[in-house]
Amino acid sequence: MKADRLPVQVVFQGEPFDREAVLHTLRHLAMRAGWMLRPQAPYRLVYATLHNPSAVAAGEGAVVILSSPAVGAHLEKGRAPFPLRRATDGLWLPFP
Repeated sequence: MKADRLPVQVVFQGEPFDREAVLHTLRHLAMRAGWMLRPQAPYRLVYATLHNPSAVAAGEGAVVILSSPAVGAHLEKGRAPFPLRRATDGLWLPFP
């Protein structure tokens, strides 16, 4: 028996730093999770780049991915590596 894929809409709140890169990443996430990206879907992935995270209008059935001007600055100008730590199973984890 084949399960139906969950229809999910991508919603931007605030201008993303690289719209195509965000869409590319969210498409991969959707494929891994078994979602299908559709406009006007009842479930939403909200990518928010607002200065005030409390202003995000997520609503029921939404997954919110918050970003910030600091993230944008790091992506454009940053040269320092992301911090890492090892998990108990020995795998590397970003952003400890």
